[in-house]
Amino acid sequence: MNIFQYLHFVALSLRYPSRRDYLRGGIGILERYHRCRSFWDRHLRLSSDFIQAVVKAQRPNRICILGAGRLLDVPILTLSSSAKEVTLIDCDPGALASWRAARKTLRARGTALTFGLFDITGRIDDWTAQLLALSARC
Repeated sequence: MNIFQYLHFVALSLRYPSRRDYLRGGIGILERYHRCRSFWDRHLRLSSDFIQAVVKAQRPNRICILGAGRLLDVPILTLSSSAKEVTLIDCDPGALASWRAARKTLRARGTALTFGLFDITGRIDDWTAQLLALSARC
């Protein structure tokens, strides 16, 4: 980590003190990505291929990516070729810079990009229960 990255980490840690562990995790992923690039390249390619296949098969107008992170494995341009709205969710405040850059790129392509810092840990079970209760009433 260079001095600028460290200062950015400190600034984000002060702004989002309850999310320091996510910030450290995001930095750890980036460090492993740079250190072990040959191993990560396959993972990134497969993740991107999977997302592209889903987009091609479904042709959604709106896409939401939970755990979008710093967009290392998210083919953002592919998403913009299909969807008119893309939403990115993660808890790592370090992802904001990547998301803001992606917003500019997508805006030029006619796709709206929104994003939010949310911790969704443990929420899937709650959401599933709510959906099951709703479907039982139908």
